[in-house]
Amino acid sequence: DNQWYYSPSTTKHVSVNLAHSAQQSPTEELSKENDVQTGQLVENEVAIDNPSLKTDSPHNMEYNRSVMKLKAADSQSGPTLVNDPVAHKFINCMMYDGKKALSRRIFHEALEIIKKSQIEKHGPNAAQSNIEVDPMKIFHQAIENAKPIIGVQTIKRGGKSYQVPIPLKEHRRYFLAIKWFITIARSGKEYGMSKKLAKEFLNAYNNEGGVIKKKIELHKIAESNRAYAHYRWW
Repeated sequence: DNQWYYSPSTTKHVSVNLAHSAQQSPTEELSKENDVQTGQLVENEVAIDNPSLKTDSPHNMEYNRSVMKLKAADSQSGPTLVNDPVAHKFINCMMYDGKKALSRRIFHEALEIIKKSQIEKHGPNAAQSNIEVDPMKIFHQAIENAKPIIGVQTIKRGGKSYQVPIPLKEHRRYFLAIKWFITIARSGKEYGMSKKLAKEFLNAYNNEGGVIKKKIELHKIAESNRAYAHYRWW
């Protein structure tokens, strides 16, 4: 009698002769049963009887691809040179009318402009003189410099509205920084969104520009309304 076992390593059903296995020693039978329980059979004897069952054969590799289950791609994956969650968030926020490819191209061009401007400004030996030329590091530092620490929230008490200062959560801080970069770059008078975006990144990297001014203004508003801070708990 033949008994059929399933082997994931070969993705085929392999027939094992029980009469032949009965002649083996108890130790070999025990090891064979353990291999069957774990889903892996010893392939040496099978390959000798039927060489077409080898996992290295092109036919078997093609069979593996045909039976492989398809998985949905990650929502953040795509044909992009930058695999970074903050960069993906920035691209999605800058996207307009569903044109994500255009938004991604603008972001990549802005990174190229940043690197070219740093090399032209500080020379080809900028990296050796501790001058940052990596555009992704400049981008992350610009976002960190633009993130506000505290904001204001409108709360009604006694029929009046008060601007109450509150500490901002991390995702809100990221959102405000990204929003300010996009709005200021779009309102610029220069031609080319990528050029204006690169300029704002470099300015924020050096703690300058309109994005840093917006952050300082928000902090000043929160500081001027600190007398109403107790309304957070009332």
